[in-house]
Amino acid sequence: MKRCLKCMEEYEDSYVICPCCGGADEGALNDGFSLQAGSILQGRYIVGAVIKERETDVFYIGWDALFDRKVQIQEFFPRYCAATRSGTQVTVNDSDKILFEAGRALFLKYSRQLIRLYSEEDVITYHACFEENNTAYAIMDHRSDQTLKEYLDSQPIQEEAARRLLFKAARAVEKAHHVGVYHGDVGLDSFWVKSEDQLILKDFGAACSVSGEPGTKDCGRAGCGTDVYGLAMLFGQMVFGEETEVLKRPMDFRKKKPGADMGSLERIQRMKASALSVLAGVTGSVAAGAGRLKLRQGYGRMEDAVMWARNGAGRDGADLKEETQEEQQSEAAMETGEMAEG
Repeated sequence: MKRCLKCMEEYEDSYVICPCCGGADEGALNDGFSLQAGSILQGRYIVGAVIKERETDVFYIGWDALFDRKVQIQEFFPRYCAATRSGTQVTVNDSDKILFEAGRALFLKYSRQLIRLYSEEDVITYHACFEENNTAYAIMDHRSDQTLKEYLDSQPIQEEAARRLLFKAARAVEKAHHVGVYHGDVGLDSFWVKSEDQLILKDFGAACSVSGEPGTKDCGRAGCGTDVYGLAMLFGQMVFGEETEVLKRPMDFRKKKPGADMGSLERIQRMKASALSVLAGVTGSVAAGAGRLKLRQGYGRMEDAVMWARNGAGRDGADLKEETQEEQQSEAAMETGEMAEG
């Protein structure tokens, strides 16, 4: 018997093609930027085909030879550090070494914290993390469930159902925040749908980017605000089916532009208010972040936002007020600049 490195199922030695997935014997060989399929980590984890690559990491299907189970292997491989591979070893330029080491340390810290959530059904189960090949790895569950994006593609849902899913998504994100972990890239592909009423949060690691490059969703290291904004965007994607330019630019709906469809803008405004009201009902940092975002979008009162901050993340109301005023001043300056350009 031999094991297919594309799906990790066993099949007869006499077969050239895997009867389970159609993969050929040599069909799972990865490119030069990823580990070669068939590599072994820690003497027990067999690396298979690449599942996906991101700016911060690479995901592989894997096999745990000790417990005879499929796993998912996440490798810290930051493109922002111009990481390259020499054999199995990951290398970076000396000028990027500090950034790389900071990101790797955060990757390991987050992975260790996520292992603590092993009993939570709505967060992916982490089994182990370790350093090898001059980088870091995390081992977690491999599942064949649909992603939330695939689920919605097959059966669009109404706004009330989207509100229920948003609440479940926010609860999962809050559990990660509770152990000090931020996701950094919450979206439709960040959740598996285990059943109609259960989501599983996955694909952590994007928050380990410490490049601080401007123009990203959250310039600098991702935090609570990144995840809360991602959840609000997630609701919009569930309701509208796609991101619109108005959804990406929260200030635009306040300005009536020539030719603008005000009916659509008002619907988006109501959607945002609905999303933030759901998020405010979740305890902890998500509620606090929703309070700040709701106030920033003009949907709430300072008293409400301060209450959410105190009851949620325990932040001081004065700090929140100062932060919100700074955000509003920044947005006003941006808006003034856009008007001047127009």
